[in-house]
Amino acid sequence: MKKKILFFSHRAKHGGGERSFFELILELHHTQKIDGFIVLGEKGWLYDKFSDCGWTPLILNFPSIKSFSFSSAFKILKIIKTQKIEIIHCNTTRAMLYAAFVKIFVNIRIIWHQRGTDKRGLFEYILALFADNIIAISNTVRQQLLDLKINPKKIICVYNGIRIDNSEIIEKQIPKNSDSKFYIALVGRFTIEKGHRYLIEIANILINRRKKENLKFVFCGAAEFGESQYSEIIELIKNYQLTDYFEFVGYIENIPKFLNEKIDITAITSQREAFGRVILESWLAKTPIIAFAVEGPAEIIDNNKTGILIEKNNIEKFADAIENLLNDNKLYQYLTACGAQKLQEFDLKNTAAKILEIYLNEK
Repeated sequence: MKKKILFFSHRAKHGGGERSFFELILELHHTQKIDGFIVLGEKGWLYDKFSDCGWTPLILNFPSIKSFSFSSAFKILKIIKTQKIEIIHCNTTRAMLYAAFVKIFVNIRIIWHQRGTDKRGLFEYILALFADNIIAISNTVRQQLLDLKINPKKIICVYNGIRIDNSEIIEKQIPKNSDSKFYIALVGRFTIEKGHRYLIEIANILINRRKKENLKFVFCGAAEFGESQYSEIIELIKNYQLTDYFEFVGYIENIPKFLNEKIDITAITSQREAFGRVILESWLAKTPIIAFAVEGPAEIIDNNKTGILIEKNNIEKFADAIENLLNDNKLYQYLTACGAQKLQEFDLKNTAAKILEIYLNEK
């Protein structure tokens, strides 16, 4: 008999966590071992993706604890009873808040998917008391939860996965013509933690100081998510007179294909990063990675093998790494080959199988 799962996220705007959640649910659905019901707190990218696949997500208002919606909470309770839901799978802390309230009235399993490295405290500790299982997307996240004194028996580390059977990906090499343009991309929403300004500083070193004028820097991502830094980023680029060297391409649906066809290096200048989905997308795209050694990237990337790790915010060394990599095709090929091999450990089918095992194991 199929498990009836209520998938619950208050957020529907596009982000790595939302994309991973969507692809996980599709993969779980393909196993034919679950019946999925979707509840979202808004319309947006996630709503559209589910709708395109034939689902009709229920939209309810889920304000924060200060303006808690008892109406929405009781509507969820009604869904659980009428649809005989067995498990609530929460993708956000806000979703977990409402699930915790519902659990006061009905005996139901709650699984909380922890995807971020946001500061946690008493509020998260209390919510964790209502969760039967907590899925941490990295050991970094798991350790943060343990530091809160959350019951370690509840916490399971399951890395994000990605579909790795992409026939559109081709092998590539550094262009041998020295006049060719090299493209370096940062993929991520325009928020402080993604560190766009550090890549601009790196571009300033390479172009204005070292006169490497055959470089082009590409920002991939929408400005709608969270506290937008978009205008400040544009102003900083203008201040350094780098407007001709930066390109904003907006939202990209198929990131691996875009990286494979257009980009020579993926730059990760995040100030904090629980996992880093773009790491997997870059490995799939045969595009080498240079990243600040923070949290998720430091955990997942094998330095000088599946990517290059740079001390956090050391922009001089980051610039050095870009120069060195673009001048060393042997290293370039080694990094992409090792990345493609490492990617096998992050097959979405394996991630879904681990999540399904959690569903099927009572407590």
